[in-house]
Amino acid sequence: MKSLFDSNARTEIIRRVNGLKPDAQARWGKMNIAQMLCHCIDGLKITFAEKGEIKPPKGFMSTALGQWLIINAPLPVPKNAPSMPMYFELKPELFAEDCKRLTEYLERFAQGREQKWGIHPAFGKMTPEQNARLQYRHIDHHLR
Repeated sequence: MKSLFDSNARTEIIRRVNGLKPDAQARWGKMNIAQMLCHCIDGLKITFAEKGEIKPPKGFMSTALGQWLIINAPLPVPKNAPSMPMYFELKPELFAEDCKRLTEYLERFAQGREQKWGIHPAFGKMTPEQNARLQYRHIDHHLR
């Protein structure tokens, strides 16, 4: 499973982000490319505990099995999978600036595991490794 802690995987994602064009057409889904960038940034803000306090969720998805199914299962993230409103708070600004901001968040994984990690609104408390794998999967999903 690829992880944003791995420099090769991180470089691959950053290269793909930097290759995006503001007029690129979505191949599926409801978001345009600028909205997708902001959606990914919002996800990383949650990962790095920059979205305020999030109460630990209760339910299957926050169990070890639920987390494993989403983070580690070898299945692709389904198209049009539902997401929470807090993943759609940031509004697009300048395309190049949003790409740069997303890249800066991705590069934070190079700082290692000793950072402040947030509580995921669906999956609850996760290890740094789980965060790095989940964010790789999430961003890879949107870049497809």
